[in-house]
Amino acid sequence: MVEDNPGDAILVKEELKESSYSNSTLHIAESLAHAIKFKDENILLLLVDLGLPDSDGVDTIEEIRKHFPDSAIIVLTGLDDEKVALETLRAGAQNYLNKNEISGSLLDRSIRFSLERHQIIQKLREAEKELKQSNFFLEKAQEVGHMGWWMNDIVNDISSWSNEAKRIFGFKPGEFDIRPSTFYSMIHPEDADSILLKVQKAIQEKKIFDSAFRIIRKDGIARWVHSQCEIEFDANGKPLKMIGSVQDITESKEAEDEIKKSNEQLHLLTMHLQQIREVERKRIGREIHDDLGQQLTAIKMDIAWIEKHIEQENEPLRDKLQNVIQLLDGSNQSIRRILTELRSVVLDDKGITEAIEWLGNQFSCNTGIAFQLKTPDIEFILPEDISTCIYRICQEALTNITRYSCASNVYMCLKTGNGTIHMRIEDDGKGFDMDILQKTKSFGILGMKERVHTLGGKFELISSAGNGTMIEFSLQLNTSHSYKKQ
Repeated sequence: MVEDNPGDAILVKEELKESSYSNSTLHIAESLAHAIKFKDENILLLLVDLGLPDSDGVDTIEEIRKHFPDSAIIVLTGLDDEKVALETLRAGAQNYLNKNEISGSLLDRSIRFSLERHQIIQKLREAEKELKQSNFFLEKAQEVGHMGWWMNDIVNDISSWSNEAKRIFGFKPGEFDIRPSTFYSMIHPEDADSILLKVQKAIQEKKIFDSAFRIIRKDGIARWVHSQCEIEFDANGKPLKMIGSVQDITESKEAEDEIKKSNEQLHLLTMHLQQIREVERKRIGREIHDDLGQQLTAIKMDIAWIEKHIEQENEPLRDKLQNVIQLLDGSNQSIRRILTELRSVVLDDKGITEAIEWLGNQFSCNTGIAFQLKTPDIEFILPEDISTCIYRICQEALTNITRYSCASNVYMCLKTGNGTIHMRIEDDGKGFDMDILQKTKSFGILGMKERVHTLGGKFELISSAGNGTMIEFSLQLNTSHSYKKQ
């Protein structure tokens, strides 16, 4: 109790004995300075006289509250002044008592009420502090993630935006126009119509709006944002509010565009390397055929001439010449095989259909695996890059089937439709787990995919253990591609 009048102090002390708080410890201070000395004590409640030697009026309560922030305060005064009472309550007191009306029961009720009110106020303050802290962390998280929230009140035509949302659009807190039209006016002109249509569609279908688009900030800088929102409706299905988020994705969008650009450059480089490789294969094949092939044929002819002109009795020499001829025949077969692997003569002379059929027949003869090819009744006259792509993929697929599949049958189907040429390759082998492709470096399959993607086509591989493997791909044709009857 802070009371400079001994008589009033005794009165309050006696009345306190008649209350339920009679066993509480009571400290008495005769001035504000004296009271402050008890600030380190665990003071639950203070009974404070407004007229002290060193302090007076509402200033006394403000000083007491400053030094005893966790304690309840009851003001004791001899004045019956409602205005003063309200001012002390605003300054932090919980109750106001007139000394002339104090009784044990009144003091009891007042202390109980003041303590309960103080506890409620303390909890509210703690909640407010936690809320402020949460809002601070939320704003920091939004700032770090470049993400803010916004709300459009459709009925009242007003908006509410978080600070980060305002920053994303180039506004300071005091500059923002609260009308929803401000948001729509800042959408990039090239994106505005499509975004408005998406918003209308989300309202009509009562679905979440979700889109990435460009905006023009207040400072004129274009940025990419991603926005999502839910729409609230009334009982009649009328839209009331749009509540959503907006995130600045400019950096990720630029990185994505850079990756796309790099991928396009890689595809172009791959196409260029494939073209160079095919040209080089042709050149090497031509040189092998023209030079080495002719030389081996000339050697064989000379040896045959020598064989005719040696004596019949010279068997060892004749046997040796026969061995040389057999080696030359083997070399010629190797040359033909190498020439076929370098570049199919059938592909160049007869076209893709006969080239695949020849490839399949050779495969079947070498492996014993049954081969079936289904093609349209027309022969395709295709650009070299498309026919080469189809041939090389078929060649690689048959090589893989030979090495790994343990298949008994292989089926290929070549067809056209809707301006595309479509190829399907199937086998009834043991197949494999598709997850293996993610863990191993299968350059053969990767090469097939890259060939198709380089020409703007679509590639798909389907397989599972025990169920064989299927490869499908399609390539776009244009009006310059022609056909002829077989």
